[in-house]
Amino acid sequence: MGSLTNTYVHLKEKSASEVKKQISEAVKNIEKITNKKIVTFRAPYGEYNKVVLNEIHDQNLKLIGWNIDSLDYNGLNTEEM
Repeated sequence: MGSLTNTYVHLKEKSASEVKKQISEAVKNIEKITNKKIVTFRAPYGEYNKVVLNEIHDQNLKLIGWNIDSLDYNGLNTEEM
């Protein structure tokens, strides 16, 4: 199981305490609902910095991401998507 943040925010713009709160609340909520341990984390927008890396390390999570953005959402309205 994996997690993002509690709300989809730009973590690089947040303080260390807010980063911790965003990640820990999301993990807690997902684990409570699914009864499964969260082991991976993907940063919203794929953005992270040293503060984010330190926090996911402190929470024993593995950072995951992507290496190809298909851009399949570009130029589509809600109905088309």
